Amino acid sequence: MGEYDVIVVDAGNAALAAATSAQEHGAERVLVLEKAPEELRGGNTHYSGGLYRFAFEKVEQLAPLLPNAEQQMAGFMESVQPHPAELFWEDLLRVTEGRTDRTLAEVLIGNSYNTVSWVAEQGIEMEPATTLSSISYKGKVKWSPGAVVRTMHEGVGLSKSWFGIVDRRGVEVRYETGAMKLLQNSAGRVSGVLAQGPKGFEEISAGAVVLGCGGFESNPAWRARYLNRPWDNAKELPGATYLLAFRVA
Repeated sequence: MGEYDVIVVDAGNAALAAATSAQEHGAERVLVLEKAPEELRGGNTHYSGGLYRFAFEKVEQLAPLLPNAEQQMAGFMESVQPHPAELFWEDLLRVTEGRTDRTLAEVLIGNSYNTVSWVAEQGIEMEPATTLSSISYKGKVKWSPGAVVRTMHEGVGLSKSWFGIVDRRGVEVRYETGAMKLLQNSAGRVSGVLAQGPKGFEEISAGAVVLGCGGFESNPAWRARYLNRPWDNAKELPGATYLLAFRVA
């Protein structure tokens, strides 16, 4: 047995959802590694819009997610159109120019509603995404297909809520501690991580390791390649993930 049942690398939306799910499914010793100091925690999630894009066949399916939607926005339910899986597929194939991995996309789309419902069940409050994906036209509200729900207080609220959830569940979070590489046992199985924290390097063993650490955001060349310039000029907060916010001349 490892020192921990599960180690989760990073502390954004996906990472803390993974830590919560692991603890919910029986992992007693869950460790989250956040390379930022506590006051800068949350990475890109903190600066996001907290928007959820998912498939739903009927508008009524939004009611459990947004129980106060009509109080927050009169006529909300009447303004929304269903976003079935077929439309989600069309969107995905369009933005990827047909290069979508169909196996992964089936998992993404097929589980999207249940996943958002699970997030809401954890205690994360949601609201209509009025300032992110809606426009008013001739007295009527129009929505970007499938993008009608966001976390209350957007990314700031999403990050704060997840940290509150893992804290109540007893998940350990180590700040200013980044994972440098994966450890493997003699059979080649991942058995932990080599972490670097305030006291230096440390090998931490675990039964499983989840990488919830995004992708190319900390690589300027990749940002320029995949997001186009001037994203390569985005500045990094000390000890934190990249803050993708800057002025374009």
